[in-house]
Amino acid sequence: MLGNGRAMPAKGRIANRVRTRRLFTGEPACYAREQLLKRHSLLPSAIGTQAQLESKVMMHLGVGRQYWAHPLGIASVLIDSRGLILTLDTHTTLAGKRFEMNEHALQLLLPCAEVGIQVNGALNLRVKYARGNDLYLTLAGRGGQVILRGAHPTDWRRVIDRHHESCVQADLIPLWDLPGQSDYEKKDELAYPRVTGHSERLAWLGSGLLRRVALFHNLSTAYSTSSWISDDWIFELDACFQVGNNYAPILNSLTDGIWGLGLKIEDFTCQCDLPWEESKYAIKACYYYLSHPDLDKCGRLQLRFRTLGPGHTGADRDDFIEVGADPVWLDKVLPPTKGTGASQ
Repeated sequence: MLGNGRAMPAKGRIANRVRTRRLFTGEPACYAREQLLKRHSLLPSAIGTQAQLESKVMMHLGVGRQYWAHPLGIASVLIDSRGLILTLDTHTTLAGKRFEMNEHALQLLLPCAEVGIQVNGALNLRVKYARGNDLYLTLAGRGGQVILRGAHPTDWRRVIDRHHESCVQADLIPLWDLPGQSDYEKKDELAYPRVTGHSERLAWLGSGLLRRVALFHNLSTAYSTSSWISDDWIFELDACFQVGNNYAPILNSLTDGIWGLGLKIEDFTCQCDLPWEESKYAIKACYYYLSHPDLDKCGRLQLRFRTLGPGHTGADRDDFIEVGADPVWLDKVLPPTKGTGASQ
């Protein structure tokens, strides 16, 4: 069990639950405590439209192999009665270039039509309004709310206007300000019904993972985390040889009956005990397949824990320093090589 505080005094139970909830969400301690005192559920789940919206955000933010200070560029998740608040990292790097995470997130999320080909971004995602550092997102004609919170003062209208201009210059049609579903989005849904249906069936899983995304920073020894959907929802976590991939805490957390998603390990393949191949780019991979015992909850979670061999450089510490990674975390997942010294 994770942080249930059995046989502890009330004050001790609350403190234990605050610590556990923060491991999952990354919430500030005072916020986690306030929410726990308000609600009966230790870590509330989303349903219906709200789950669909959160899952779309999770799916589109998770792609790629950028350098992030936190997994998927999400510094923390705040579970709120209004929906979900995601505090973004300040920056990311892609192909050696540094980008503001706010701008990068909008490029991944906001839908725009590539006429005659497809809609890029999250189908039916709409911008409601911006207020201060917060950008409010919803689903066209359906509702739900996810708030993107900039890590520093953010002029969201400026960021959106700049993205709009770049879309128009690329002959793309912005859709995120339309009041309802566009014909382009309807056409995409009709053209790819299996993709649309599978995405909807996996919504409970995508939403549940988004609400627990801090686990992949707080409990993992991986320096790189990416996520995407095929037949399963896939998370791939890369660790370096010096550290190894300690995946037991992640598995224990996601299968926990109270704080986790109620998942069970269905199958796994593990290469941990195999000797390293002579190739300097050898990789050991352990795949775990998790499903929910409730048959109404369709879809599986596939966790790919990869450890890169001793000759693999893996990643450049400087890239992580550039995007503001915590030095303590960085020294844990990417120890400095001989002569480089620890992060300052």
